Amino acid sequence: MQLKELNTKDGKTWEVIGYLGKHPDGTRARVKKRGFLSRKVARDWFNNEMALFKAGESEYNKKERPAVLTVKALYELWLDSYQSTVEESSLNKVLSYFDIHILPVWGDTPVDEITPIALQKYLTTMQAKLIKYKKPVLYFRKVVDMAVRMDMIAVDPFTKVVFPREANQKEKAIHEP
Repeated sequence: MQLKELNTKDGKTWEVIGYLGKHPDGTRARVKKRGFLSRKVARDWFNNEMALFKAGESEYNKKERPAVLTVKALYELWLDSYQSTVEESSLNKVLSYFDIHILPVWGDTPVDEITPIALQKYLTTMQAKLIKYKKPVLYFRKVVDMAVRMDMIAVDPFTKVVFPREANQKEKAIHEP
């Protein structure tokens, strides 16, 4: 641990730089914080932070990511909370969206392996298959959003794709042979 006195425009403050220990993956945990009013306060903070680090409660401990689930497993988790919020007819419609359009394509895919490129290809094929393709995709997006909220993935891949325009029924009829 190293303590330094710093001169700032507001007066003197103290800075502490130190080594807390090792993370479970073998990397070193270092800390650097400044703005303490006295040397004693800086030393006490560092000692407290070291005790918290050893107990696994420090903000400097690496957080364990929850196990990454497949889309199907995450869907089942999402469905448990969703089904109590809607009527049976709406639930049946959503179940059919997943059974027909989403799970056959994405069911065995781990959520962290959903890439924007694969998702963009999926959206394009869905737009070609369905007149109102955004409805089933909306529910798939809700499941992926749940993965983001549970820290399974850092970024929602839906934010990095372009949704093709839905063709109206007249246009669809003209393009079909």
